[in-house]
Amino acid sequence: MVRRGIGLGVVLLAGCGFVLSWGAPDDVAWVVLLPLDADGRALEAGKLVTAEELARAPMDIEARVLALGYTAEAVAALGVEVPADATLVPTADSCPLFPAPVWARRTEGDGTAAKDADPSIALALTADWLLPRCAEGYLCVQGQCEARVAEVAVGHDHACARLADGKVACWGENSSMQTGVAEERFVTRAMVVEGVGNTLQLGLGRSHTCVRVVTGRVGCWGGNHYSQLGFPTPEESHRVPGVVWGLERALDLAVGELHACAVVASDDVRCWGSNRFGQLGDGDEIPETVLVPIADLTGVQHLVAGDRHTCALQEGGAVTCWGDATYGQLGPRADPGATRARVLDQDVVALAAGGLHTCALVTGGEVFCWGDGALGELRSGYPALLAPAVAVAAGPQSSCAVLEDGRVQCWGDNQYGQLGIDPHLLASDGPEVTALAAGLTGLALGSRSGCGLDADLRVRCWGWNGEGQLGNGTDESQPTPREVLAAELVSLTAGEEHTCALDRSGRVQCWGRNAWGQIGASYTSVIEGPQTVAGLPEAVEVGAGRDHTCARTDDGRVWCWGHGNSGQLGVGLELSAEPQAVPGLSDVSSLAVGHDHGCVVEGAPGPVRCWGDNYFRQLGVLGADSVDPVAVPDLNDAIRVAAGGSSSCALRADGRVRCWGRDGDRDLGVTEVAEVQLGGSYGCLRKQDGAVLCFGDNYSGQLGDGTRTSHDDPAPVVDLPDAVALSTGNSHACAVRADGSLWCWGSNEWGKLGDGTNGDRLRPTPVEGLGGPVRKVACGDTHTVVFEEPDRVEAWGWNASGQLGWIPAGLSQPAGLVVGLP
Repeated sequence: MVRRGIGLGVVLLAGCGFVLSWGAPDDVAWVVLLPLDADGRALEAGKLVTAEELARAPMDIEARVLALGYTAEAVAALGVEVPADATLVPTADSCPLFPAPVWARRTEGDGTAAKDADPSIALALTADWLLPRCAEGYLCVQGQCEARVAEVAVGHDHACARLADGKVACWGENSSMQTGVAEERFVTRAMVVEGVGNTLQLGLGRSHTCVRVVTGRVGCWGGNHYSQLGFPTPEESHRVPGVVWGLERALDLAVGELHACAVVASDDVRCWGSNRFGQLGDGDEIPETVLVPIADLTGVQHLVAGDRHTCALQEGGAVTCWGDATYGQLGPRADPGATRARVLDQDVVALAAGGLHTCALVTGGEVFCWGDGALGELRSGYPALLAPAVAVAAGPQSSCAVLEDGRVQCWGDNQYGQLGIDPHLLASDGPEVTALAAGLTGLALGSRSGCGLDADLRVRCWGWNGEGQLGNGTDESQPTPREVLAAELVSLTAGEEHTCALDRSGRVQCWGRNAWGQIGASYTSVIEGPQTVAGLPEAVEVGAGRDHTCARTDDGRVWCWGHGNSGQLGVGLELSAEPQAVPGLSDVSSLAVGHDHGCVVEGAPGPVRCWGDNYFRQLGVLGADSVDPVAVPDLNDAIRVAAGGSSSCALRADGRVRCWGRDGDRDLGVTEVAEVQLGGSYGCLRKQDGAVLCFGDNYSGQLGDGTRTSHDDPAPVVDLPDAVALSTGNSHACAVRADGSLWCWGSNEWGKLGDGTNGDRLRPTPVEGLGGPVRKVACGDTHTVVFEEPDRVEAWGWNASGQLGWIPAGLSQPAGLVVGLP
């Protein structure tokens, strides 16, 4: 393989020295000879020569190393320089014949006798040995020979690759242990499945994975609630692969959502798993724990399986399907109520089954599809194919064709960018998938992502990555700060998956999840960047709840928008994308927005009134949820108010704090309090002297005392003597110190503490690398946002809904290499 551009690396070989080489701008590779000292360190760069020259003329290269593959910078990294008069001569490749990186040896005399060489490479120094290439079934990757990828397959939200050496590596969603490599919720990089080898074929369902091996046996792992693993009795999920009982010599394998089928002979097809829609082909609807033979089906060459149906490609190019016919999966010729039907009679050369549809590639390169076409997966209304197709792929609600000129053309659902184009474009807006135009083959589509093999047989994936299904080592969280916008801001607030900012002009800008209109825009699932909330008078305070937002305007009124299922909008609407004035509120001096409720102080000091969710009595009175603001009894001297997930608090004029909700109605017994903040089921107080005290649940270390022990009474946060600002999220908290530094603690899921990790912190930890001193901080459920001097906003944490303020990469990730695979 010829490496493009410039690469850098060093490999240390015991008794051999350093393996080095480089690519040049004209895309060729080079051979270099480096003399070594007694300790194996490079002394100086030798002349660069061809393999043929070395084989033709005896050379004195004692204690020298033949090296292939990396850059001049790599040589410099060893403390040597390439001579200016060195002659660069191309070689055939940057990898040798051997399937392992033992490419160099010391020689003596005329260069033909090995000295201190590994016996496995003690060969004559010949042109054949020097013509570098990888053994059959291996691929040169960054100067190393790795097993080539033979096949890639995608389930709903996980993927697997079959390597040429017979091993299998998987990644992605893992709630049922369908990756077979771990018990975590998702796996973000390819990992080899232990105990699986000699495989010939992959099959992935919604929550399980199967392989066919050279002996004809089939092994499966993952979810098994419908006996889809082929075990004799239904059980819970299995991480360790098990053998399908009674299946000895399978010739082909097809795996659907919750079922699977195998070809044993051309007239012998066996199925197992869920049979609710007759997809096992026996005319029944009972899940089967044993293999079900399909009668009167002959000449079967290949099988494909969808969510509720199965299809067979037969001799002569005919296609027969069975199972659910609700959406036309059995073809247009199927009789009403049929459980099996002949779809096509001839000329089919390839099949692909999606969720509720199937596509066939016929002789001549045309593609025909049938079944559910609600999202365009049948290509109805889409442009004609740009060239004859040579392969076809289908996902749950989309389809693609690989064209003979190397381009890829797709149609159907593209909500998550699974077609390789911007998720805001329809496939009809750009019929050629530009992200995949580099000649990808072996195409496989999932529910929200896709994968394929590139020209070098490496796996590339694209689309949604919230559960690691792109295999790039991330789930698209942002564990370190990234700039969002620059403006003169007054305050920030963060909800579950959205963020809002208030600037000095009184304008409110929001971004992130907007399914309930909480951004103040029409009901689009995601708002990619800051957008001004229209129809809102000049604001002086803003607060974000779980799925709604409220603002206090300069005339003393309160406006709310978003989800109102518990009355948290203060009006009789369950949702509104337009700000609604809460009736009956005036002269409001302080606003607090909890998960699903709100509270205000009227006057200063004055009474507190609350509305919305009252499941934990967070409105301060007994009773049901309330759309109308209700007065908290015996409280008329509040100056500020706080609201969380299950409680509310008021800071009183004398510096004391009263709270009500899940833990009852009580005075916290702390004086000289300057600020109160409430999280999901805990709270924190900032005292006038800068000390911070927290109380409540502590399962993630959100109380900051170095433990996970919960306590009802406020206790000091350790190592935090001089806080000037404070914010609490659902299970993490942050404080700004007097020097402008930011310190965070508690749950660190999705990297929301900003320290570059995902591990919980039981005591305050500094956030490094910020652009300037921090003025304001806002902690949401899954992310954190700060306002820094001089007028800059940065954010980090989970970004699936764009709550960090830029396009969520997980929704539109272009084709990228899978980590851990060639």
